[in-house]
Amino acid sequence: MHFRQFGSATAAFAVAALFSSSVLAAPFGGGGGLMASGDFEVYSADDMGGGWVIHKIPIKGDLLWGCGDIASVDRCDPVPLPDFMPATALSFLHIDKTSMAAWLRVSVPGFGDSLMACYSPEDKPRCEKISLELAPPMTDLKRVWPAYDHAGAAAAASGGGDSGPPPEALLEDPSKGNMWLSAGIIVPGPVNMYACKDLNGEPTCGLAVPDIYQVRRANVGFKKVSAVKNDKGRVKGILIEELDEGSAAMRAKLRPGDIIRRVGGFKLKSVLHFKGLLTQWPATYKIPVELKGGDVVKIKVRKGGGKKKK
Repeated sequence: MHFRQFGSATAAFAVAALFSSSVLAAPFGGGGGLMASGDFEVYSADDMGGGWVIHKIPIKGDLLWGCGDIASVDRCDPVPLPDFMPATALSFLHIDKTSMAAWLRVSVPGFGDSLMACYSPEDKPRCEKISLELAPPMTDLKRVWPAYDHAGAAAAASGGGDSGPPPEALLEDPSKGNMWLSAGIIVPGPVNMYACKDLNGEPTCGLAVPDIYQVRRANVGFKKVSAVKNDKGRVKGILIEELDEGSAAMRAKLRPGDIIRRVGGFKLKSVLHFKGLLTQWPATYKIPVELKGGDVVKIKVRKGGGKKKK
């Protein structure tokens, strides 16, 4: 990939080279004047064909352009984005070096990140927003797999904050367009993981690891339990003494007096171990619980802690 960056000192010359004067006449739709100075990042697979340009403008926000022929500086067309606001920052997570299709992260201060799939920089460039089910508020998006190939990518991503990979690492083989994407928040909280695939077809990011359900899950319902031990003091099971009314455990037909021998197939070592095992299943999943006598009961935990509406 060829990556070029033009500093603010040369911004006027870069604008003249990359963008036609007709585009500059009214750059922001509200009166004339030259576009604000800033940096330009130019992404192209080679010296022939189209590429992407991110115009990084302080305060105003980054702008995305699709360019026809990088080598001849043929033309560049703006690519409007639906969530754009002042100070919006744009960064690519992956660019297909064959088709130039790309995953684009759009970061809006105060609102968080959104994901776009972008196509055809050389001819009618466009981007479409990708839906992320149950993404937390003020989402912070990060590509967690596959790793970038460039030797400096890991160092750049881990040193001095999340600076991300160097630009030359972004343009990759088409296979790298399938990725695992984490969606969290900037403070400790739930972090979902999404399976993003089919960038060149019908791009989707499906919720694969729903950490939000760990946070937003109802109480399982074991209000009071105690350990049942044998003559040698070893735990044989966990005795249910009291259940919360309307809880997942009660809906699963468990009752006070029942003795639980295993959770998820694991023998129980203590009350603390029993409670710890229960926390590994998020809401909407079924927790397999084996009772004394061998019967297996599956406890389905609901979302949000509310009672089911009739």
